[in-house]
Amino acid sequence: MQIRRPLIRLGLFFLVVILLLTTCRGVVAYRSHAALVRYRAAGHPTTLAEYEAKYPAPPPPARNGWNELEEAGRPFREAADAKVHSLITPVSIADIPPAGQPWPTDIHQKAEEYLAGHAQALAQARQALAADYFLRPFRPSLGLEAMPSARWHRNVAQLLAIEHALHRDQWSTDRQIQAFADSLKLANTLHDDPAIISVLIQISEQAQTLIQLRWIFQACSLTEQQLEQIDSLLAAIPNSHNWERAYEGETLVMLTVIDTLWPDNSQMRFITRVSPLNDISRASYLRTQLAMFDAIAQSDPRRQLEQIKMVGQEIDQLGFLQAKAGMVVGSPTILISSHKLNMSVQSARVAVALERYRLHHQSYPATLDQLVPDYLAQVPLDAFADNPQATLKYRQFDDGYVVYSVGDDGKDDGGVTNPFNVPASSGYDPGFEVRRAPTSSPPAQTQPQNQPPE
Repeated sequence: MQIRRPLIRLGLFFLVVILLLTTCRGVVAYRSHAALVRYRAAGHPTTLAEYEAKYPAPPPPARNGWNELEEAGRPFREAADAKVHSLITPVSIADIPPAGQPWPTDIHQKAEEYLAGHAQALAQARQALAADYFLRPFRPSLGLEAMPSARWHRNVAQLLAIEHALHRDQWSTDRQIQAFADSLKLANTLHDDPAIISVLIQISEQAQTLIQLRWIFQACSLTEQQLEQIDSLLAAIPNSHNWERAYEGETLVMLTVIDTLWPDNSQMRFITRVSPLNDISRASYLRTQLAMFDAIAQSDPRRQLEQIKMVGQEIDQLGFLQAKAGMVVGSPTILISSHKLNMSVQSARVAVALERYRLHHQSYPATLDQLVPDYLAQVPLDAFADNPQATLKYRQFDDGYVVYSVGDDGKDDGGVTNPFNVPASSGYDPGFEVRRAPTSSPPAQTQPQNQPPE
């Protein structure tokens, strides 16, 4: 009898615990279902069939030789797929010196060996570019299945950039502009791929093209016609991405991931059935995704950035559920990086206007207002500045100039741009900096000048 009472109490305790967990899971399951209903009511697909109905896969392009081109690219794609952890080439763009400066011997040798070892892949990439092969969205599939094609895309971009760097001293200005155009054409083709990873790669590739453009500005004397060509290429860079499609596709993947993080195997079956973690994760994820869609819908960049930062703070407060719900993949940081890239592109277009001004006046203007209206319709607004009327900033140096935004921290760091133009980096001002190579003629004005404060 004395043994039975503790056992009965222990049994009752476990029964109460199970009842509480079951009740808790029931409540959370209801909230999870309600979040799913709200998500569907907002017009977002919750199944792959709904997604494919909303975004039907485009037909293959009607082009002769398509199958041959598809087969020609297969070896390079398969090689990229087999080297998941070898995406970083032996030479990073960060290792390449500015135009006009000597290469470190080891870096130059590695770049030459890498380019020689991928000569066939480079030839295939050029054939694909000429045939507009890359203009077709890579796959109508979702999630990690899209990564092999995205990796292949990234490797092609690296090849084109390294080839440009190795030959920039021998190529004519027109040939370098064509190399920039090819890289930009490649980068602009990922905007329809239904995965956040592809958006990330596109932002990275577009930033890389600005590095190539910087090489051209550093060492080449550009004509009016060449500057107009560069400006038209920059204008073709989309200032926004198909975020709704990308986040909807990513949401389908993440909902599947949430359901598989606590597997229904023999060891975890009991915990899986009574634990509310899956439902909590699903409800939290859908709630933050709906907030992200509200932010995406904002047409005012400042309003959008405010909402994005609020969503980011909410995600950070979720703690371990953040990782469990896969929210790192759809982090608001990606959207902020897109805005930083856009500010860099706008800064590059202002740099084109500055070069055109210099051609006509043999010197750079003291302020950007002097470019209006002959060279710019208006000075671009700074999407990150607290003052909604604030424009991009401009500074001159002895050997060049910089056009920049204050960045997402709202602080003017004096035009200290990231030397490798990585949009996701912090502590820098997104912009476009031109430092003339020693072999080129310096600008007529050599005294640094700041734009007057707003």
